[in-house]
Amino acid sequence: MAAAACADVNPERLIQCQKKILKERMEMTQMDCHHELAHAVHEKCPASEYHNSAGGWNGFNMKFARVLLNLCESQGVLGKSTTQLVDLVHERCAKAALGRAETQIVV
Repeated sequence: MAAAACADVNPERLIQCQKKILKERMEMTQMDCHHELAHAVHEKCPASEYHNSAGGWNGFNMKFARVLLNLCESQGVLGKSTTQLVDLVHERCAKAALGRAETQIVV
């Protein structure tokens, strides 16, 4: 998701952008944006088969909630609105769901 969010950033800063989104611990100021992205993951990402958890959240991937926060806090640098970031989450979750459906074995 970080790579897709950073795709429109100056190519010379692409790696820095991705590292910033994935690794930094930013302070939350864009609460509405973070709420929208977290809700998008919950609603659109495939549920975990291994954890009885709603939506795309489980104990493993909750640690990546920081990425959502960092996306919101970097909107100015990314040149993306909250709506565009929500669309990005929907797109990535749809790809994850499709990939999961393709790997299921039907007997």
